[in-house]
Amino acid sequence: MQGLKKIVLALACLLMIISIPLSAAEMTVRWAWTHDDPAVTAYRYQIDGEDPDGWTVVGSDVTSIEIAGLDAEAEHTLHLQRSYDGENWSASATSTAKADLSKQPAVRIYRYGGYELKATVGAGETTIEYPAAASKADVEAFIAYENSLRGLGDLGIVYTLGDGEAEFAYPEQYTKDIVIPQLDALVEDLVAYITAPAPAAESAAEAPATAAPIVRTYSFGGYSLTATIQKGSATIEYPAIASDDEVKGFIALENAKYGLGGLGVVYSVDGPGKASFSYPEAYAPEDVAKEVDLLVEDLIAYITTPAAEMEPEAPVDEPIVKSYEHLGYTLTATIGTGETTIEYPSFITNEEVGAFFAVENAKYGLGDLGVSYAFGEAGSVEFTYPEEYSKETVAAELDLLVADLIAYVTPAPAAVDEPIVKSYEHLGYTLTATIGTGETTIEYPSFITNEEVGAFFAVENAKYGLGDLGVNYAFGEAGSVEFTYPEEYSKETVAAELDLLVADLIAYITPPAAPEPEEVEVAEEPAPEPVEESAPIAPIAPVEPVALSEDELGFAFSLLVKGGVASSFDDTFTFDGRIFAEAGVGLDFANILPIGNHFGFGLRSDLVVNFIPKATGKWDMADKLQYFNLFNYAEMTSLDLKLMMDITAGPMELYLGGGAGFAIGNPHDNDAVSTYLALGTFDVGSVRFAMDWFASALAGVRFHIGDVFSIGAEVSYRYMVESAKHIGTADLVLGFTF
Repeated sequence: MQGLKKIVLALACLLMIISIPLSAAEMTVRWAWTHDDPAVTAYRYQIDGEDPDGWTVVGSDVTSIEIAGLDAEAEHTLHLQRSYDGENWSASATSTAKADLSKQPAVRIYRYGGYELKATVGAGETTIEYPAAASKADVEAFIAYENSLRGLGDLGIVYTLGDGEAEFAYPEQYTKDIVIPQLDALVEDLVAYITAPAPAAESAAEAPATAAPIVRTYSFGGYSLTATIQKGSATIEYPAIASDDEVKGFIALENAKYGLGGLGVVYSVDGPGKASFSYPEAYAPEDVAKEVDLLVEDLIAYITTPAAEMEPEAPVDEPIVKSYEHLGYTLTATIGTGETTIEYPSFITNEEVGAFFAVENAKYGLGDLGVSYAFGEAGSVEFTYPEEYSKETVAAELDLLVADLIAYVTPAPAAVDEPIVKSYEHLGYTLTATIGTGETTIEYPSFITNEEVGAFFAVENAKYGLGDLGVNYAFGEAGSVEFTYPEEYSKETVAAELDLLVADLIAYITPPAAPEPEEVEVAEEPAPEPVEESAPIAPIAPVEPVALSEDELGFAFSLLVKGGVASSFDDTFTFDGRIFAEAGVGLDFANILPIGNHFGFGLRSDLVVNFIPKATGKWDMADKLQYFNLFNYAEMTSLDLKLMMDITAGPMELYLGGGAGFAIGNPHDNDAVSTYLALGTFDVGSVRFAMDWFASALAGVRFHIGDVFSIGAEVSYRYMVESAKHIGTADLVLGFTF
């Protein structure tokens, strides 16, 4: 061990702890299918998608594939299609595979001073691979040191040493989540252990003489057991018929009886017929020999006692109790196997607690882990969960939950949206820009006119298309201009664009340097023809855009459900006393041709059914029961198409229009049907139908409630061409706009 210390002390490096996977865990998946149709000529497949260029085509004789190197922590879906001609493909059949990683060991790598230690943590066991520079004696000495710190033996931890490898076994209730933090702490102890100053070497003259070991032999039943006892260690050799597991079981009983771990005793089963013990050197070999005598007595009792009498008492499943303090209040958690009870101040309502648990469930998926809860008395809630979650694991998760609770009840400080202020210097002048969210103010020397600034912005607009990006500007006081733009542009983005704008401004106001004149002989040439100068380009004046909503200019389709009453009139438009009901639907195609912000032309089609009482042709207001008998009515159905004009003002829409259509009904149902439909009749089987053409007009008003729903009222007029009848209606309308 001292040699290892010297090597490590010579290297001034930092400890690095790396959690595996160092690379993603991979898996191999095999998918198979049945070739159930002989006419199929080919298959094609693709993993996790249906990219047109990502298919792999195989023949119909291929009925399985095996894909390696897939991420084991993700689901993977096979999309499979088949074809009869190799060109046209079926829809995809899918199959999803996912690996079970619950039993995959966790691997951690620890590096220090150029050496590497690898720990593989599984269920109930951990294997540690250490450098060859560390001998078994060095490792045993460190484990003894660690046992004196943490009482490993009391925790049921047993280890076995091999060449460059130590294997630890422990109860499976210690999950990987519990073992890994303890393993990290062990490595920290190891670094402290190997970097501690070595004790001063004693001179050979001062070194005490090494005492001879005590050797004892015990015989029973024809077998012998030999114990070699010296300062700080003991070796016991036993018959080879005793297996390692049997020896470990006996030593575990001794540990439970005497608390060997608490005394600093660490043991290992080194192989067939041999076990090693280490303990503090303060225990004299003579005292240890007496303890070995007692151990052998226990061993004889152990092997001569029936197994039923040797079973240790079942451990008491004591709950873990934890308390948390915050702002003078206390939260207490009692953690048992499969259940936890939390007690909190009673003034907190169940609704508030339920709201917090909803946040935690969304964050961690508690329901998916089998966690459920129920409220008890005021200030109490009980959680239940699978018993496979150890109390120690639940206690660690509870610490995280309380941390979330403190964050949940502590209001977050309001974020301050501070503007970015930038200054630019050129030729002794300063330009200042204050950049906020959605707006920027630029201040420049006041002797620069608005016209000059506008001309420059026109050049920038032509270069970058600022208007298309939603950028508008307006002049304020002399020497100031304010820009507005969509808030989706962050302040940092605007600041970077402003740097480009200022660079363009400097180039705009700086005349190009004239080239140095060269002395050349110039031949006398005729004077050039005068060139007519083009008119200067006028700067683009800022125009405030008019925001037009989609409802005002865009095409809108609505389904209108309508119902109301209708009445007929004679040739002089005198009410003839007939009143009947109507119901129908309308299809409204609005703003096919928009004009301005508030007007538009569209089309409207209505399918309406009129219900005419058979007995009298009009409603009998005295006998209300007849309203509910459908056999009391004759029906007249009409369909028309109208040209419409819409006038919109905020949520209100006025509309009117006119068109034409036709109506049809059964004249045998009621004489009134023949009165309105006089164009002619035709028979379908035993049923006779009458029909007529009509001209129609419509006017109404609707109020839009949100983007989809609307409600309103409308009146309409129909002139039946052949029967020369006039029909007026009044309806309530419920609209659905898409």
